[in-house]
Amino acid sequence: MLEYVTSETVVVADTGSLLPLLFHMREEAARRFGWGLEIASLDEYPFEKVGLIGAIDAIKNRPEIAWRLAAVSMPGAGRKSLRELVRAFWQSWKNRHCGFHLPGTPPRFLFLVSVSSSGQLCRLLRDHEIPGAHTHVLVVCETAKDPEEARLHGGRVATDDHLVRVPIDPWEAGSDGKCEHCDEEGKRIIRVDPVSYELIPPEYEPDQIEMKKERAEEKREFWKFAHEAKAVKLHHTANYSDNEGRHFSVYLDTLKLAAHQEFRKTCITQLRKTKPDVILIPKHSHSEMVRDLCWDAYQERLPCFYVTSSRLEGEVVDALSKAGKVLVADDAIVTGTTLRNLRAEVFRVTQLNNRAAESIEVSAFVLVCRPSNDEPVKDIKRIYSGRQVKALLTGVSLFLPSGQKCPWCKEELLLNRFADRLQGTSRDRATARLLKLRSGPITPPLLMVQDEHAHDGLITHQSLFGQLDHVTAFAAGSCASQKLKLELGTNGGVQLAVVDTGMAIGCYYEGPLLTSMLRTFDRIDARYMAVDHVVEEKIQGINPDHAYAGVLADLTLAAIASKIPGKKLREWLETWKANDEWLQMLTELYDITHPI
Repeated sequence: MLEYVTSETVVVADTGSLLPLLFHMREEAARRFGWGLEIASLDEYPFEKVGLIGAIDAIKNRPEIAWRLAAVSMPGAGRKSLRELVRAFWQSWKNRHCGFHLPGTPPRFLFLVSVSSSGQLCRLLRDHEIPGAHTHVLVVCETAKDPEEARLHGGRVATDDHLVRVPIDPWEAGSDGKCEHCDEEGKRIIRVDPVSYELIPPEYEPDQIEMKKERAEEKREFWKFAHEAKAVKLHHTANYSDNEGRHFSVYLDTLKLAAHQEFRKTCITQLRKTKPDVILIPKHSHSEMVRDLCWDAYQERLPCFYVTSSRLEGEVVDALSKAGKVLVADDAIVTGTTLRNLRAEVFRVTQLNNRAAESIEVSAFVLVCRPSNDEPVKDIKRIYSGRQVKALLTGVSLFLPSGQKCPWCKEELLLNRFADRLQGTSRDRATARLLKLRSGPITPPLLMVQDEHAHDGLITHQSLFGQLDHVTAFAAGSCASQKLKLELGTNGGVQLAVVDTGMAIGCYYEGPLLTSMLRTFDRIDARYMAVDHVVEEKIQGINPDHAYAGVLADLTLAAIASKIPGKKLREWLETWKANDEWLQMLTELYDITHPI
């Protein structure tokens, strides 16, 4: 493989199983030539161009690679000043590279494919353009039986470079996921997980978990409060402290929630489970609201201090030296970092005052505990050397996707990448949608619908979540989906369980619930290929004339992300798109991201 690399090459493998080979290759390049190769691998198989672009973007954003790509695009990049040469040497040395990269020298990307059978990944890699870089695809093991014949029958071979050819006569799988030999006696099926490449035992079958009524209704009372308080925003960036703004997939306005009488009573009931001597509140724009809520609960103005991320000192330290019970109060837990750090600082002060850790009781309160998983709460409650938080009191506890998993950001990224390849009306639609996504919190209609005024002010009457506006209903669906997602056990490994996507499509026709599920779940959560035919049957049963507005568009978005099978859906779109410009635009996007 060294024949295919230079000192400027970035080697990207299609699977982590090739990393030992890449490490050895990097060592040999350094030993023989003094080169410093960048190596990387995709963390899952990219089923479509969107997933591939995301994976490669993550690699391109590495400091050394990003700097080299930027250097190529700089004006006069070919004329190296002494300052640029020194900077190049410094960048390479910081990365502990033996090689020396000159500014303006274009990097080379070598995509290393372990085994090529259908040629799909090779074609995606070959067609992917990286501005300012040369790309090349190399296959370790090519399994095409006859490359010339393959080219004549649809161009199955996507690269001429391979290290070895092991011809295999493929047995194509049908719509049920089986080939003609599956039922033959004595044939042992060995499945390969399509995302992680791990071998799956023949008897393995992941559980299919339904979004049951009980799951959806679990937080129904809170979402009723949130709807009445108009406290929910989707795709919102909030800035209520001295730090940079934080992006939220679902944002809950705690100021509005605190003003809602029923929710306020719930918070006060929780606060009265402890009676502190001192209250500490992180300083931000909602601090006074938290203080007033505490004073209302205890019906007296207890000593209260606004604290920052810096060391506690002065009056705060004096108050803590005499306190037996301390309450750390805040408006919300998202990552838990603020409360965790403040908790440690309280015990640092305790030790400075020569008091045992057990001599001070620390409790915490938040109006809304809304992390994306249970790790932040575990960290806050974790017990070590008597420093545990005695109680974590909350107005409500639920799970919501992190800002990094915002489905509206993902949609914006998709359209931003491919909008310039659309034409006419489809391009106009993509531009209009991008403008909406970029203009702040997304407002009704949330989905891509023909009549953009048809859903203004609509309420989900008699739904699983109650009577909610569509923004709050989507948030409620995303919350239920996030909790179910955590129960699946699919993070980073073989699927232990998957969502029963077919059941959801067949039963949950209403837009906010079904689309919140499709947008919250990742591919590994929502799709098990052996039941693709069941999902396709459910989609085929949809009457486009009676379908909830925007659902067909969101199903197409899910197919673009490979969360649901897209082959049959693409056939039906050919008919459905005739009277819907949004479906026309999404059909073109599907064809771009899933080239035949």
